Amino acid sequence: MKKTKYKKFTIFLEEVNKGEDGPIVQIKKVGKGADMIEEVNRGHPAFRSFTITDEIIKDEVEEKGKCGPKIHEYYSVTDAVLPVLRSRGNFSKGQLLESTEVREIVTDYVKKEELQRGKIVRLDPILAQVTRINEESTDWNTLIQKVQSKMTKTFVLRMPDGRELIRKINMPKIIFKVETRSGNKKVTLINNISVFGIDVKRLCHQIQVEAATSATTANDAVNCEGPQIIVLGNQVTYLGELLMKDYGIDKKFIEGLDLGIKKKRK
Repeated sequence: MKKTKYKKFTIFLEEVNKGEDGPIVQIKKVGKGADMIEEVNRGHPAFRSFTITDEIIKDEVEEKGKCGPKIHEYYSVTDAVLPVLRSRGNFSKGQLLESTEVREIVTDYVKKEELQRGKIVRLDPILAQVTRINEESTDWNTLIQKVQSKMTKTFVLRMPDGRELIRKINMPKIIFKVETRSGNKKVTLINNISVFGIDVKRLCHQIQVEAATSATTANDAVNCEGPQIIVLGNQVTYLGELLMKDYGIDKKFIEGLDLGIKKKRK
């Protein structure tokens, strides 16, 4: 009902009763802000003409899609790893590879060079140069991790509108903080929201409407990239669900979810 033009059920009933055939229901006020349907006119033409069918009517409200980014993690090729990669294909500096691709390339290199000894890999001059491991051999996991560590971790954020944002080395987290301000009022601070390509003004408006609370911004906040959002009250639980469900932000990119108000056990 809240998504229709009527907003409230009583307003809807008043509109229905304005029909040329007269009211369908009799409404009685039983208190401040409380109404009761006292009588239904079952002889009303609209009531009598109503028939039950198997038709399924979907809400005309457009389904809300996730409006946040899809975050993809890659490894960017560097000069340090080119000796291994170029022996397996035409790779170039700056090219983005997924973690599984790096593992497959290294595995293929080891097998073709016959360096595998069960769970141990013998290091030839190229692998020794790339990994900087001083031993003659190492295990598979250490080898893969060492090769990946010589590449640049890269995060690509793809927005629903087609925009792409790229972050090198590390991906900042959205950080929640709860502080007490003057008058013993609690506020929730949200840092780094704009890093994820989220429109800060749009998010503030959404918070104001859905949580019925104040949501403002502050520039140049300490340890915050972009504007900081300040929300009245401890809204961590609501904000966490909002970012994960509506904006598709993975939980691993959010810090401070434990600051939310704990529900009391019955």
